[in-house]
Amino acid sequence: MKLSPLAYRVKKRIEELRLFTLQDHLIVCVSGGADSIALLRVLLEIQNVSQIQLTVLHCNHGVRPESLEDQQFVQQLAKDVDVPFIAYASAEFSASMSGFQEKARIWRREVACHVMQEQNAQAIALAHHQDDQVETWLMKLLRGCHFSHLQGMGWKSFPFVRPLLDCKKKELQSYLQSCSQSWQEDSSNLSNKYLRNRVRHELVPLLQELSRNGLYERVNDYSQQSVELCEWLQRYPLNAPTKNQNQLSISWLQTFPQFVQKVLLHEFLSEITQHTIEQKHIQKLIELMNQVNQKWEWNLSGSYRVVRDSEFLQIIRSKE
Repeated sequence: MKLSPLAYRVKKRIEELRLFTLQDHLIVCVSGGADSIALLRVLLEIQNVSQIQLTVLHCNHGVRPESLEDQQFVQQLAKDVDVPFIAYASAEFSASMSGFQEKARIWRREVACHVMQEQNAQAIALAHHQDDQVETWLMKLLRGCHFSHLQGMGWKSFPFVRPLLDCKKKELQSYLQSCSQSWQEDSSNLSNKYLRNRVRHELVPLLQELSRNGLYERVNDYSQQSVELCEWLQRYPLNAPTKNQNQLSISWLQTFPQFVQKVLLHEFLSEITQHTIEQKHIQKLIELMNQVNQKWEWNLSGSYRVVRDSEFLQIIRSKE
């Protein structure tokens, strides 16, 4: 059976990047939107020329009037293409709750991992595409992400795989139209109360215009540079002379060029605090370390303090 050009390209990527083997059982996360429906359709094509097994998973947040309609749409599609269907619903969410999108994402990932183990599957397929990559990169930039982490999502982060990462959204929609496949529109994607939606609807079009349609290429270039920097930094693990994991040797740190010092300091602080560390805080610590005074204390945030005692920096969590 001949594959469509899109399915052929995706299959080639799967094999080149070893995202999974063509005998694996995949849990396919399908919301009902164009992206996930295209993912399912592409994997169905690939299934026809391989031995992969597919199970469709739908997560119903229950926050929109059309949530049940979306679930029924996906369930009917799974039935039509003879693929097992599993749905999970939650009554814990509301669209007005603080941090809804992030909490919902965490819940979906937990559900998917549970289903993968329950079904004895080998991977979970997500429908993230090139437009999502650009949005993720821009959101990281807006939040002050360090350059060493300024990159998009990976093709594979076990157990999740993203076979559509080099496909544009318009390309996926055109593919669905070519095979007369409908999809559901999520009304929440139109609301600009969410940061990602504002980035998608306002910032991306503006930057595309100003960059003469070069935004995707620029983001890809910077992401690749960030990946290369991370790979290079892996040669310098934080194994400096230390008394415990919350301490870092200043003399060891200062054997590196200042740019590398900043990156290593960022890794050290973010790993311990699990917070986003702003560049201005890194710069302040570099300045403090260069002072003659070998004993000082500085508030990194409301929860953490950085203390210098002779040749070591120590991170101390403040009492609640």
